[in-house]
Amino acid sequence: MSDRGSRGRQARIAVIGGDGIGPEVTAVAADVLAAAAHRHGLDLTLDRWDLSADRYLRDGVAITDAERDRLVRDYDAALLGALGDPRVPDHAHIRDILLGLRFHADLYVNFRPCKLLIPALSPLRDPDPTTDIVFFRENTEGLYTGLGGRFKAGTTEEVAVQESLNTYRGVERIVRGSRGRQARIAVIGGDGIGPEVTAVAADVLAAAAHRHGLDLTLDRWDLSADRYLRDGVAITDAERDRLVRDYDAALLGALGDPRVPDHAHIRDILLGLRFHADLYVNFRPCKLLIPALSPLRDPDPTTDIVFFRENTEGLYTGLGGRFKAGTTEEVAVQESLNTYRGVERIVRAAFEHAAATGRGRVTLVDKANALVHEGALWRRVFAEVGAAFPDIAQDAMYVDAMAMDLVRRPQRYEVVVTSNLFGDILSDLGAQVTGGLGLAPSGNINPGVWALFEPVHGSAPDIAGQGIANPLAAVGCVALTLGYLEMDAAAADVEECIVASIRERVSTPDLGGSATTREVGEWMTARLRD
Repeated sequence: MSDRGSRGRQARIAVIGGDGIGPEVTAVAADVLAAAAHRHGLDLTLDRWDLSADRYLRDGVAITDAERDRLVRDYDAALLGALGDPRVPDHAHIRDILLGLRFHADLYVNFRPCKLLIPALSPLRDPDPTTDIVFFRENTEGLYTGLGGRFKAGTTEEVAVQESLNTYRGVERIVRGSRGRQARIAVIGGDGIGPEVTAVAADVLAAAAHRHGLDLTLDRWDLSADRYLRDGVAITDAERDRLVRDYDAALLGALGDPRVPDHAHIRDILLGLRFHADLYVNFRPCKLLIPALSPLRDPDPTTDIVFFRENTEGLYTGLGGRFKAGTTEEVAVQESLNTYRGVERIVRAAFEHAAATGRGRVTLVDKANALVHEGALWRRVFAEVGAAFPDIAQDAMYVDAMAMDLVRRPQRYEVVVTSNLFGDILSDLGAQVTGGLGLAPSGNINPGVWALFEPVHGSAPDIAGQGIANPLAAVGCVALTLGYLEMDAAAADVEECIVASIRERVSTPDLGGSATTREVGEWMTARLRD
């Protein structure tokens, strides 16, 4: 997942020749891009745009506000040749085009790779052929914002002040982006079997990081029922702030303990983090890895569904109340909150994921025939967002019909987007028909901001400490974490390990094996280190 989804193997590129040699070199670049697209079967559309000094001198306008909007809205990227012309000595058209787009689209990363391709080209006497540097330059703040002024301009007493603007947000996001192959992960064991399966997951994550040369820091956090019962506090506000500010993601085992029957610590930790970090995407992949694990009689081996459950609204906001509680006249009201913003961003995330991963269908699940108000909003937004993705099939299902169809023909569905409650229920059903909760990972994600990954199976206190807990869902969370961090090769290796452990029967008894939780983990880490 990313902040802005692409169209997978489709993209629209604006080609801007500009000034001087810009049109010449950009013509070559466009031809090479088209040839590469043809070679790899990519559907790229290249549109030429006239943004140049010639146009500025001819029309008096370098670029209009509408053109800026259209470039950012309708194109995936732009390819620019060069800007600069002695006929425009004050560089007015450069400010309007280049700096205008930089601030309009908030292009805060200036990414500059400097790799020595041919040692003979270096001016150094003995260049190191391994030289490969990447510069991350902050691109929207500092001395380039235009803040400042001139006093007594044009006189011998002139004073010029140029102010450097630096914000926490601006500095933090460029530093976070520059980490590249570095990341800091909070590991939260939690309750029940959580510490056991998370210990395996952390070992697998460390082994994958070592194999792929990733610099991952794993820090253990004590957020659990034990702490809540001991200290009377599940998590502090400062700890929530620090988790989101100082870590790229968190890996959680499970929460739930019969000693806390009102689930107070779960609300404070899990729901607290969900709302604090605005983790609006609950991402639930349900892929049939081994057909024999499905309870269906004739499972389709191609079954591969991803659920996008809205994670911060609906019936889970706590809105409502009880009147005359504890009496025979009690009235309880639970309100379902749905906002345009909340619905639009989860629907868009689903479509963007489908486009980026080559999935051909997105299905909305609701109960619009009964829940007419929220249903109308969801259907309106689904149609609006879907209009931007004409190559993706789109349909809507009522939740009761969808529950039936997930059992009857789950292979029909590719990406499912739905509300908080319906997603909670249907994603568990999807997990069961594709192998069970013991294989089901999940992610709570605010794309590009922070994410928390947890297995779906819960804390299972009845088997805690026996060494029989299946760690594969937690290991699946490792793969999701690596994918979220765009460490895709490492994520693929972890996914392959999961499949191999099942096929080779190095698994816990619930999957037909005889290994302990720890033995499964040791086998997987050894495989990754080979």
